[in-house]
Amino acid sequence: MSKKNLLLFILLFTISLACDNEGDTPVSTPLITIYADASYNTSDSDDWVVVHYENGVMLDFKSFESNQIVDLSTSEQISKTIGVTLIRHFTE
Repeated sequence: MSKKNLLLFILLFTISLACDNEGDTPVSTPLITIYADASYNTSDSDDWVVVHYENGVMLDFKSFESNQIVDLSTSEQISKTIGVTLIRHFTE
């Protein structure tokens, strides 16, 4: 193999390794969908839903208001069991 061909091969190999697959997007796995109907009063509180592994590591979290649908998802691999925690902080 000549030096020219070797240099061309190394250049093309380096470029192919350096290219990022920008088209690859992580697959999002749906975890839970909640619906806080109009009877769930959130006017005097901050309300959050948190989804986590059994060991407490968070997968996703979102705030929500009355009469709202909230979808939680993750791009991580999940186990068979997850936890869901509702947090409600009353404001003055």
